[in-house]
Amino acid sequence: MAKYRSGYNDKARAGSLAKQQALKKARTHRVLKDNAPDEVEMVQPAAQTDANAEIMMPVSKEEKSKRKESMKRALVDPESKMSSKKKKRLDKYIEQQLRKEEKQLILQKLAKTSIPTTGLTSFKQMGTKETRKSKLQDALNMERAGTLTEEAAELLYEPLEPEPVLQVPEPEPSAVAPVIQAPAWPVAKKPKKEKLATGWRSKLTYAPQIDEPFDNVDSSDASTDESNESTDSQESESDSESDSGESWSGFSDELEAETSGLKDSELEENDSGSSDSDTKEMTSDVPSFKDWATAEITTVQGLEPTPNITVADIPESVLKSFKPTYHPEDFDAPGEDLLQDADLADSRPKYRLIERPDEIQEQRVALPIHAEEHRIMEAVLHHSVVIICGDTGSGKTTQVPQFLVEYGFSDHDGPCPGMIGVTQPRRVAAVSMAARVKKELGLSDKLVGYQIRFDSELDSNTAVKFMTDGVLLREMAKDLTLSKYSVIVIDEAHERNVNTDILIGMLSRVLKLRNAPESKHKLRLIIMSATLRVQDFAENKRLFIKAPPVIKVDGRQFPVSVHFNKRTPGDYIEEAYSKVCKIHKRLPPGGILVFLTGQQEINQVVRRLRATFKSPKTATEANIAPVSVSAKDTDMEIDDIDLGGSYNSDALADADDNDRDDYESDDEGFEETLPETNEAPLHVLPLYSLLPTSEQMRIFAEPPEGSRLCIVATNVAETSLTIPGIRYVVDAGRVKEVCYDKETRVQSYRINWISKASADQRAGRAGRVGPGHCYRLYSSAVYENYFDKFAEPEILRLPIEGVVLQMKSMNIDQVVNFPFPTPPDHESIKHAEKTLSYLSALDKKGSLTEIGRVMSLFPLSPRFSRMITVGNQHDCLPYVIALVAAFSVGEIFLSEQESGADLAQIEAKKALLSSYNKSRSAFAALDPKCDALMTLSAVCAYDYETSKEEFCKARFLRAREMKEIESLRSQIARIINVNSGGRYTIADTAKLPPPSAVQLRALKQIITIGFIDQIAARSDLVLDVPEEFAYKAKTLRSQPYVTLLPTKSLAYEVDGVSVQDQVVFVHPEAILAFQSSIPEFICYRLVKKSAGSGKLRIVPMTVPSGTQLAHLSKNTGLVTYSRPLTRPHPPKIEGNKRICWVVPRLGANIGTGGVGWDLPAIQVTQVKGPNGYEVV
Repeated sequence: MAKYRSGYNDKARAGSLAKQQALKKARTHRVLKDNAPDEVEMVQPAAQTDANAEIMMPVSKEEKSKRKESMKRALVDPESKMSSKKKKRLDKYIEQQLRKEEKQLILQKLAKTSIPTTGLTSFKQMGTKETRKSKLQDALNMERAGTLTEEAAELLYEPLEPEPVLQVPEPEPSAVAPVIQAPAWPVAKKPKKEKLATGWRSKLTYAPQIDEPFDNVDSSDASTDESNESTDSQESESDSESDSGESWSGFSDELEAETSGLKDSELEENDSGSSDSDTKEMTSDVPSFKDWATAEITTVQGLEPTPNITVADIPESVLKSFKPTYHPEDFDAPGEDLLQDADLADSRPKYRLIERPDEIQEQRVALPIHAEEHRIMEAVLHHSVVIICGDTGSGKTTQVPQFLVEYGFSDHDGPCPGMIGVTQPRRVAAVSMAARVKKELGLSDKLVGYQIRFDSELDSNTAVKFMTDGVLLREMAKDLTLSKYSVIVIDEAHERNVNTDILIGMLSRVLKLRNAPESKHKLRLIIMSATLRVQDFAENKRLFIKAPPVIKVDGRQFPVSVHFNKRTPGDYIEEAYSKVCKIHKRLPPGGILVFLTGQQEINQVVRRLRATFKSPKTATEANIAPVSVSAKDTDMEIDDIDLGGSYNSDALADADDNDRDDYESDDEGFEETLPETNEAPLHVLPLYSLLPTSEQMRIFAEPPEGSRLCIVATNVAETSLTIPGIRYVVDAGRVKEVCYDKETRVQSYRINWISKASADQRAGRAGRVGPGHCYRLYSSAVYENYFDKFAEPEILRLPIEGVVLQMKSMNIDQVVNFPFPTPPDHESIKHAEKTLSYLSALDKKGSLTEIGRVMSLFPLSPRFSRMITVGNQHDCLPYVIALVAAFSVGEIFLSEQESGADLAQIEAKKALLSSYNKSRSAFAALDPKCDALMTLSAVCAYDYETSKEEFCKARFLRAREMKEIESLRSQIARIINVNSGGRYTIADTAKLPPPSAVQLRALKQIITIGFIDQIAARSDLVLDVPEEFAYKAKTLRSQPYVTLLPTKSLAYEVDGVSVQDQVVFVHPEAILAFQSSIPEFICYRLVKKSAGSGKLRIVPMTVPSGTQLAHLSKNTGLVTYSRPLTRPHPPKIEGNKRICWVVPRLGANIGTGGVGWDLPAIQVTQVKGPNGYEVV
């Protein structure tokens, strides 16, 4: 009821509100009344001005609804059912279309009422004087718009008056010839017509009407007044570009009347006839204007015509005395002399004519790069750096060196003396390409040679030298400017290995020295890449100030059909085997190329394929041992398993699900099938980098008659080699790479996805001889989501201590400023410099020491080079060389799973395993706790054997590695003999006797010096572990150790108690792992990561004592010392020297998180300096 109850003073307030409303209405009415007359005055004049103006009325609602209904009926079937959401979307779409139609209608109506703007003048031009040019422009615009006035027409069209024939005056008797003004070409007289146009259109019309003797002369020579010369010249340019189809407005009425009676066909005939006649007249033998003018002047002056004199008519005395005028400014090269070199461009190359058989010449002509020979050589002659980007199979590796030879490069008597150096990242590519180029050139056998590690085929007359990039890098260490070479060709630069990046950076500076103006012999650099990733070279201002030219060469590529798997299988090895079987049984002839990750996988697949499709075995094929891996017998490493743990399996499954509907079946790509058969022979060959060179070359030989070639390879076959006859490619999409963790210093082999560029390179292998097929063992969704565009450069993935040492030896002190194509981060460079300082190669200022300079002489890792520098104690140097060579080539022992054991044959497996263990025990006889000495025993025993292949097979050694050790030992011995100044004479073929006890102790210390910063201590000695749980590991395998430099924080358990810290474990395959005693310290070579448990495993070298570590780590920056001890031996002071006992602390100043490891007390000698006493 309160809602309807009257309020206080309700009537009074209601009256006041009514008055306020009335007042508001009155004010509003007054405002409208005052404004009404003004609105009428504004509207009336507009209506009176243009009564016919169209009024744009909006579309009514009825029309809009009708149009809307009609569009809806056209778009949607009335009987179909639609959801409410779709109806809303449809209504919104129709409204948008209606608005667009209204806009178009309005714009069309506005366009009809628009006026031309050509006659309008800008306010900026008001008050300025109008020039003749602007008047002519305005007249021309008026003519085009159809509003030409009489005044403008008189300005634009002037009457044509025929000019008089040239009247040459009589020559006056004078020594100087009279000055003759430029004569006008005589024109036949024409009847005068009123207002005949004299512009470019009239000249075009009257040109055919000139007398016949002067038909070859352009009508523009018959110019009229000087006033319109500039206009005629401008118009003649536009006229030359406009032929048929031009608008002919602007002609006079009489001209239009003359041409209007002609039919279109007649006009076309006249046009074609005139063009033909013009062509004939241009080629006819008619005297030119210059000849006519010269003859007239000669006649006027009364001179005799000058006869035509050729070079043959000139006397030899005149030719010898002739000296051409030389203007230096005419020969200035534009821009940076790095990219322009006039010496090579202007010098005449000494061409070499090479006769080849017709068969080889036809093959060369068929290559795509053959058509680019002129463009490539022009770029090489004019530019110091040229980048050639060509797909694999384009012929760049074999043809570019031949182009250079034919153009005179490498000719001792030519302008470019010096060899042509071609680098390859792999040895097999260097050898095979040298053989191919030698065959195609057909010249002397020694004209083309090669040099790889431990093998060379060179001569003093060698013109083209193929080599690995490491060989050229070693040559630059001795001869920085590469004075023996005229051209350096860096092939396969897209692989971006460390040596290639360093070479390109060094050569970018060498080019400035070799191409200086005072230099006689120039140097050219050609970078060849199989992908388009050349931005790191071409656009790198630190490398080249101005971008070098990039020449793109298409590959000789037939179409390749790429077939993705519907799902990505986990066991890609089994999938690859089944895919090869299906191809061989069902598809037409053609070679098969299979890409896998490593030797173990390749041998497994090769063995299974040979068992399935049996063919006569050769001796080499029979030597491939069966591979069987068991998790029960060995601790699995990352390189022993598939990719399962590296990626999220759920994510891969989801990616595959998204791609499930793209393919109907797994048999895509098998449409052209043949009757299945198992009887067709299959010639299966392995290909990987550890295979001997002679075995790698077998892939180029013809397969047995009636057999299909099948090659199972790593990424070696991706770009470096072009294998003939391949039509089918099976790509697993994986690659095994060396991964190095910069923070934890853990190095391991990981199986990762390849890049998209690598996948394209692999697929392209199938299109070299004809249309091919590529079967990818992964889905397209995985390809799009997990494959990077390009692979990461190797310099970002590996430690660079050797790179920094090599640059320091070349007097490059600031490695940070070196022009790397892809520079490593500063932390990696700092870490490398610290490691070199621990090895005494660098001093505190970062400069190279004398020890470091000696270390740089050897083509080894800095750690192994450091071992050689201290290896001359107790006649241990030959043993040290053998050790260093063995560790440099890689693992020489077969692992337990590679020993040939077959799980199906239990008895044979037990016997083989027993033989395997006995062999390792025999090699460990020198010291069962030192794995390095076990390796030394194997190397020295190999020297005494006559049947080395049988010895390797019986002792489970890798024959290829053992052979390389022999070659590397000889190379190191030669380097020492040459650089020792006669102090050492080491026989490279000596058979070493067993070392003595003193030599064994010295060898252990020498090994420790090379790995002084890679020390692991027992965890209970350095960690705060509860006493009841300390040192209770049952075996050495389960005993945790802590590394001197940080590795990784990992939780481990000791009798069920978890301890968190930086721990590692001994590798289970090490000989040390089988010992019962657990040492305090271990010197290790590598840290590997276990795949199953994720544990970090160290590969031990030797077992040093604490006292040995205290003495060996002097002056390395790794050790600090306590104050002198007073008990039991007080310090003795003699002058500024002090002999005392101190407690060394290892690693106290390298950030291990503590105060270092206390080592046993030692006696030292200290010298007083400005900063106190220092240990000497």
